[in-house]
Amino acid sequence: MSTIDYVRSLGYTNVQDYINIGPNKTVDESRLKNMLNFMTKNGWVILKNNEIEYYDFKPRDLIKYVTNDKPEDGGIRNITYQDTGESDTVSYGSSANKFRSGGWIIAKDGQVIEGDEGKKYIMYKPHNLSQPPIPIQLENIRELYVFSADYLEELKSKRPVTFNKLGPETKYPVYILNKNGENVLVHYAKDESNRKKFMSTKKFKRALNAGWSFK
Repeated sequence: MSTIDYVRSLGYTNVQDYINIGPNKTVDESRLKNMLNFMTKNGWVILKNNEIEYYDFKPRDLIKYVTNDKPEDGGIRNITYQDTGESDTVSYGSSANKFRSGGWIIAKDGQVIEGDEGKKYIMYKPHNLSQPPIPIQLENIRELYVFSADYLEELKSKRPVTFNKLGPETKYPVYILNKNGENVLVHYAKDESNRKKFMSTKKFKRALNAGWSFK
């Protein structure tokens, strides 16, 4: 279960709405604790502010974070939507003491980035993919939560595979063992080359190890 599935099971539409119910939509510590209990049981790592700089980030690591009380009291920001090229001006309130859903880390040699005046920051791609990457300065982060891209791939490798229902019959069937040790027809290839290609895919090899079913 993902974090969004977790809060939806509690009747909320997103994680920020669940956690940021304090004064001026700041973090509710009790709900944050509940969320962190769920996250750490499901593979998330908690980094305190002084640990972030030394963490070995990888591209596509998923992050969330809580800001401290240093960010300024809001303002105006210009954004450009990458899918349309259109620009817009948005106003925002204080970002202090708030939980942020973050996105996917953009790593630079596994390190944080050093900007002007020696200020260090990380860049991430938000869940709204039409928005540009967002920088967040380390000095404004209370805690950072990381879900490793490597661990995600490991989890995916253990998930059972689903095959589409059989298409038109051909002379090039593909079989695979089911949980009872029986050969079951799962695919019709158009020719021998296509059959060998199908059996060499990561999906097919994962099905051999992790199990499979039809959609």
